[in-house]
Amino acid sequence: MNPVPLQFQPRGDDDLLALVSEHPLAWVVSEDLAALLLPLRPIRDAAGGLLGFSGHFPRSSRQLERLMANPRALMLFTGPTVYVSPSWFENRAQAPTWMSISGAFDCALVFSENPAELASGLRDLVDAMEHGRPHPWSVDELGDRYEKLASHIVPFHAEITSHRAAFRLCQDEDDQTFTETLRGVRADGGERIAALMEEFRPWRKGEPSPADRQKPPGHLRIISS
Repeated sequence: MNPVPLQFQPRGDDDLLALVSEHPLAWVVSEDLAALLLPLRPIRDAAGGLLGFSGHFPRSSRQLERLMANPRALMLFTGPTVYVSPSWFENRAQAPTWMSISGAFDCALVFSENPAELASGLRDLVDAMEHGRPHPWSVDELGDRYEKLASHIVPFHAEITSHRAAFRLCQDEDDQTFTETLRGVRADGGERIAALMEEFRPWRKGEPSPADRQKPPGHLRIISS
């Protein structure tokens, strides 16, 4: 993989954790290019940094057999995206483009047949997805159906060996283009992307803000080749 330019790199593990926590549905791609969309949850180290992921595979998946024989996979996450329309700009000779957030994590997988590990992983996933809902659902409400449904899936955890993430949020544009893009994004209802654009703006051209200079870099290794 080609290296991500500095201005588009995450500032540290907090940015990566936000990406994988807010957008947990990821492509799990094995070395034979088989792929399956699965919900993943972050695993943190003692310092709170991103160490890996937990998840579960359907036993019916042919990809599961391949991964058990060769337990390496690429986890592909996609965050929010926005189409950037030239209609937003005073200079309409500009070409359209996209803003996006994405992460690719090369991982070593370990599968388990431990029922307690499966139960813990499922509860963590469900509790995270139900958090903040008016009447959150709980795994316990499955009652007797839990055992039957759980028998059809296999839990795993994945240790990150390397990663590449890009936060392309207009950091490299001049002030006028940035302002016009921000206005266009807000007019289209993209408040989440707009907030991220403003948050990452000091990262423009590789010049972090004074506050960001004090942040320790993420412990994960960037894939650069």
